[in-house]
Formats: sequence, C-alpha cells, structure tokens
Amino acid sequence: MQRESGLYDELITEALAAQLTEDAKTAAVAPHRLADHIARVLHREFPGLDVGDAHQLTRRVLELAGRTDATPLDPLRALHGIGTTNSTGQLTFPTRPDIPLGQHDLLVNARGEPQLANELKKEIASADRVDLIVAFVRWYGVRLIIDELEEALDRNAEVRLLTTTYTGSTERKALDQLADLGVDIRVSYDTAVTRLHAKAWLFHRNTGFSTAYVGSSNITRSAMLDGREWNLRVSKAASPALFDKVDTAFEANWASADFEPYDPTRDADRLDTALGRGRGDDTSTMLSGLTLTPWPYQEEILAAFGALRPEREYFSHRSGPWWHESAQTEVLFITLRKTEKDYSPETMYRDFAISPELFHWESQHKTAIESAAGQRYIHQRTNGVRILLAVREAKKDPWDATMPYVLLGPADYVIHEGERPIAITWRLQRPIPAEVFERFKVAAA
Repeated sequence: MQRESGLYDELITEALAAQLTEDAKTAAVAPHRLADHIARVLHREFPGLDVGDAHQLTRRVLELAGRTDATPLDPLRALHGIGTTNSTGQLTFPTRPDIPLGQHDLLVNARGEPQLANELKKEIASADRVDLIVAFVRWYGVRLIIDELEEALDRNAEVRLLTTTYTGSTERKALDQLADLGVDIRVSYDTAVTRLHAKAWLFHRNTGFSTAYVGSSNITRSAMLDGREWNLRVSKAASPALFDKVDTAFEANWASADFEPYDPTRDADRLDTALGRGRGDDTSTMLSGLTLTPWPYQEEILAAFGALRPEREYFSHRSGPWWHESAQTEVLFITLRKTEKDYSPETMYRDFAISPELFHWESQHKTAIESAAGQRYIHQRTNGVRILLAVREAKKDPWDATMPYVLLGPADYVIHEGERPIAITWRLQRPIPAEVFERFKVAAA
C-alpha cells in the first residue's frame, strides 16, 4: 500500500521501506529516536495482550537493555506517594491532582472535566516550588487559590510570580495581598516593548514528578472557573525535555531586567501610575502644541481642535473620517455595530478590533489609493500625518441615547488591501484596555 503524499516524521522500518518510491524524502536521525519508535510500537500492541504476556514482553526488553532492576513487579502496582508524620504521629499525604502526575492533558473548563481552579489548588498542595507567569492578576482570581498558596508558603515552598501592567488589567490589591503572604513578585512596567502575554504555571516537586500548565488563563475568576480557556498540562515524567523548555523560558524571564522586584511599601505609587497608563487613564497626546484629551462625545473631540463656528456652535460632522489640515491630524470616527436603519449598504463598513493593538478599518467607499485621503493613509508612517481612532459600539445605546466615542489614541499604518473602500490595518500606540476590547469584540461580532 503506497503512502499518501504529505509530511511524515517516523523511522523507516523494513515494512515502510517496501512502500516508498523515488519521490520519498528521507534524512538521518539521532539514535534516541529508536527509543521513541519502540515505545510507539509497544503502545499500539500492548492493549491486545493479556497482562501476563505484556509483563513478559516488558521483562525481555529490559533484559536486552541490561536493566532488569527496572522490571515492574508482578502483579503491577504503582507508587503514589511517601507520607510524612505530623506532630500527632499521624501519617499524611499531600492532596493529589485529578490528572495523574505522569500524564499530559488539556483543560478547557468543560462540564464533567477537571476545572482549572480545582486542579491548580491540588497542584499547589504538593509542590515544593511554584512559578507562575501571567499578564493579568486580579483579586477575585487570587481569592480562589489564596488559602493553598498561604499553606504552601507556610511549609517553606517558594512561590514566584511574573506579571505586567499591560492594559492596566492587573489589580494592585491582588499583588499586595500576594506580597504580604511572601510571594516573590516581579513586574514588567514596559508595556510598549515587552507586552507580556504568556500564561504558565510550573509546579516543581523534589520527587521529580513536576508538572506545568501552559495556556490562555490569567489569574482571573472567569479564566479559572468557567471561561472558554485552553490550558495544556505538561508532565515532566512523560516529556522531560518539554517541561525543561518551559522551565528555561520562565527562568530567562525571571532573570530579565524587564521584570523588576515589587515591594508594596516602595512601589505602590509607581504601580498605580503604570496601571492607569495601561488602562488609558493618562492618554493626553500632544499634537503640535495642542493637548487632545479623550472626551467621549464626538463634538467635544472636534472642539478640542478648535473646530467651532463663529457663533461658537460645534462644527457639524456626522461620522467617518475628519481631517484637520493645520494639525495634520485625521480623526477616524468609527461605529462598530451598524444597522440597516442607520447605514446604507455602501457604508456598512467592516470595522473591528483584531487584537488590543491592531484595528481593521475601511475607508469611505469612494476613496481610491491615488486620492488625497488614500495617499495620507498608506504613507502615514512617512508623511507626518497623525491618525487618531475614536470608536463606539453602536450609534444608540439600549435607552436610545447617543453612545459616546472612546478615543483610543494615535495609530500607525500597517498594511492595506483593495480600494473603494481601502481596507487598512492600524497599530495602536497604546493597547485597548482589556474590558473595552471585550466590549468591542461583542459589538463587532
């Protein structure tokens, strides 16, 4: 039987060699692949063997390897723990995670499967050191595991945390509580460059049966309980090299100058300032001597540029882009949720936030690449033009009141496609705050 065309990664066996033709691409591999090959073959064959035959086959393989001392006892039994004697003379064992320590798994917070928060609690209970790296740390997330962390620290386990002020979502109250417990915390204040987005937990055990969780969950209540999060549980016993790679990546970040030790008594004010900046609280932007403050209503944004009639009424501008020649600045007024009642088919533009940093926007439907506006947009990085994004979820709120715009601030051209309209991706100089980004995602869906 000839193999399907495509990519492969397996040792060429005698049976496989007979199937290959001249169009096959082969390469030399390291000897350790033999062990992987044997393990894969035996894993397929063992379910069809009775216990006695499987045990005998295992013994024969180990005899050939000169490791008869590694032969499992018959009948098979597994070591699950070695207890310690407490002050009352009672033998105690740590709580075991629901997922076996020698097994990988994927946690998605699905009904009937292990929940991330519960598994983390059980992992902490038996860890000799806990390392975690997350973008956001919030109080209600910390509350879910605070007792387990305190117990771990009481038995002299080390707990280290790396986090950031990115988007301002972390809460100082949460970090202060962890610091008071004795958690060693380091914070990255540089959201313009590092923009930490990694999420991982490492549970080191002196027994060698360490585990790690790498995925999408920050320390927030929804992420750890019922959010649609994916987290891969990695077993060091099953894949030592993979666990060590996660561990090495954490240690590299821990040693990086981007992360600075956090002490609430010394750094609280600095953290508050950085978190406020990440949320966009401090979003004043100097435009040729003019300070533009992100007021919510369209008229106020226009008034900040002095766009007033002689009778001191607000300049009339309904929607879409607004070009201010003297300031060499264009404000893009964007409504995400468009309805047929308020917009014609030609103006149902596809505008949406791709990520907290990237925004997809379509120009007016008559705008061509060679037009003045088109040239301003696609050459924005070199022509000195400033682009500001002012975004709202819909024209009206549920109470039929005009919805305010949120001024996201300056943005830079990334790429464009087509014309009439021109589809442009802009990169915001400050990320959209997390809670605003979530609202925008829902509005544009």
